[in-house]
Amino acid sequence: LNQVYWGNHAYGIEKAARRYFRKAASELTIAECALLAGLLKAPEGLSPFSNPTGSRERQLEVLEKMVRYGYITEEQRQAAVREELHLN
Repeated sequence: LNQVYWGNHAYGIEKAARRYFRKAASELTIAECALLAGLLKAPEGLSPFSNPTGSRERQLEVLEKMVRYGYITEEQRQAAVREELHLN
């Protein structure tokens, strides 16, 4: 995660967290993490800056899989879905 490309000239999770959310990776919320995880499939094509609908759809898909595989609860998913993201 510290070497992959996240789009928007960001290589590595720390750079991506700062580029997209203006915060350290350790401070990201579940919703923010899901959005970033979704970018890995197509960093430029799913950019929340140029494709907000696509990035949102992918974020929701990631959140559903996080529940399915036991990383978060359904309640945490619902809270993440409702969270308003503030992009940098």
